[in-house]
Amino acid sequence: MLQPSSSFTLPQVPGILLFRDDSNQSAFYAVSSKPRLARAADGTPEFSLMLYGKRHSGVFEPTGGVLSFTVSLGLSAQEERAVITALTERFSASGPGAPPPKLQGIQWSSGETRLSGKSGISATSKPSLLGENRTSFSLRLNADQAKAAKAGDLSIEVCYETQVGLAAVPMTFSGLLNLAEPGLAGKTTQVEM
Repeated sequence: MLQPSSSFTLPQVPGILLFRDDSNQSAFYAVSSKPRLARAADGTPEFSLMLYGKRHSGVFEPTGGVLSFTVSLGLSAQEERAVITALTERFSASGPGAPPPKLQGIQWSSGETRLSGKSGISATSKPSLLGENRTSFSLRLNADQAKAAKAGDLSIEVCYETQVGLAAVPMTFSGLLNLAEPGLAGKTTQVEM
């Protein structure tokens, strides 16, 4: 089982928090040190922004919108490979014949994910408690929030309050999501009404 007090990081894999197993020396757990946008199998972010409004003097002016996205604490396949490589390098002194390091799935037992942001954006949801511990949100935006989203000025603080294992050990992960990152621009739809 994951030892919460055994957390460590490795310089080869920044932004990833690692934990040892309490009984298996070759077993490790890895999680993003802060929440991030979840990615589909093809690597695209699970994010959608629909802004609705009217054109005034040829310029689209949002009057509202819908923001949908999923956050995660999981690692990409590339990050998992980098973690295994870094763990192998670090713990290769365990001796010949030592089993190679392997990543285990975290046993999430309960949790809650909260959002807060500019213009009064806030929401609470339950994470999946499986694998990457994904949490999905769909938020209705008022005119001010939609204008901020259009201007690329929409940052949201995400906080996971979770418990891990049979002992329900509390763990908190929090961070700021930048919803203006370049890859998200193509995931925005403007609807004129």
